[in-house]
Amino acid sequence: MTGTSATFTDALSPAKAQAAASAGKTGYVLTVAGPGLATSTTSITAGDISSAPLVSGTPTVTESPTLTAEGYLTGSAVGIIVPVTSGTTAPTGATEPLAGATVTATLTSSTTCPTGTGGYAGKLTATTDTTGDFTIVGDPSAAPANGGLCVGGSYTVTVAATGFTSNSATFTAAAGSNSPGALDPIDLSAKQITQVIDVTGLAGGVNVTVTASSLVGPTVTQSATVAKHTTSVSFTFTLDPTPYSFTVQAANYETVTVGPLPYTPGFTPQTQTVQLPTEVNTVSGTVSLADGTSTVAIGNLPLTLVPNAGNGATPVGTTTTASDGTYSFSNIPNGSYVIEVGDGYSVSPTPTFSTDYPNPVVENFTVSATPVPVNVAVSTSGHRYWFQP
Repeated sequence: MTGTSATFTDALSPAKAQAAASAGKTGYVLTVAGPGLATSTTSITAGDISSAPLVSGTPTVTESPTLTAEGYLTGSAVGIIVPVTSGTTAPTGATEPLAGATVTATLTSSTTCPTGTGGYAGKLTATTDTTGDFTIVGDPSAAPANGGLCVGGSYTVTVAATGFTSNSATFTAAAGSNSPGALDPIDLSAKQITQVIDVTGLAGGVNVTVTASSLVGPTVTQSATVAKHTTSVSFTFTLDPTPYSFTVQAANYETVTVGPLPYTPGFTPQTQTVQLPTEVNTVSGTVSLADGTSTVAIGNLPLTLVPNAGNGATPVGTTTTASDGTYSFSNIPNGSYVIEVGDGYSVSPTPTFSTDYPNPVVENFTVSATPVPVNVAVSTSGHRYWFQP
């Protein structure tokens, strides 16, 4: 037909791509026009020989060779928060749909599409939705940076997200298909985070243990000894970005737990400083005075608490009994102790005990009055006698 023209236009615009994917629509529209003829359009399938009716005489217009159609690519991205070791299954919360990731499809080779300039040569991009899904839609009418998916072309599809190591998959757009294909989920491994724990308030030579635990990630334990003449020690943990708690322990110090700290991919932890309080105890009881065959409470009796380390040990506390004989020592470090009584009294056996943190120590005992030597001078006829009880 002289003067008749056929124009091929893209029917799969970015806005309609998803609907086309669901309905299996074709990728091109054939428009036929000629002198004295009304313009007529019909859809044709990529790779097919198609026709369009004309108003007058309904001649057939055939397009050959096979059309190269634009399509689209669907896929999804999954974030691996905690890697699964061989022989185990993924713990709950170890993976999550990766929302907001950038997906880029780059044409790497093709025998039917331009690879230098033009619509098919550029990169195609998309962003994953809240469920991690994405659809890449080509648009040959746009600038080269947003070209169309080329049937028969090979692509590298790369997914990148903050806090994750990017990952890629290869893809070849199948010929004769309006939807060239769908990728298997692309897994991205979360980058690990580094947490520093500084433990302070310690004595030199103390061994400290810090345990990092998570409901999802593996448990990690580190130990270190405080250097002489220092009061702190530092720990560095490399962990998966899932919430972790840290338990800090040392002999004769209270156990302190920090967390859970809200780690997520891309999170930058701050150094955590933990001060361990010394474990301290209370020692209390009642002191009675032996009075013949019975006992009575004794008040105002001086008591001294001394480490059970032999003569010369430095006392750690002093107190005086109340009128009802009760007494109490507080803030006593862990250890073994004896209680010494004031002059004029004795106790047997000597009250000796060890602390049992966090349980208070109750030590009741009875004292006896110690006889005091008394000198008495008696004079008879010029003779003087001394008596000593």
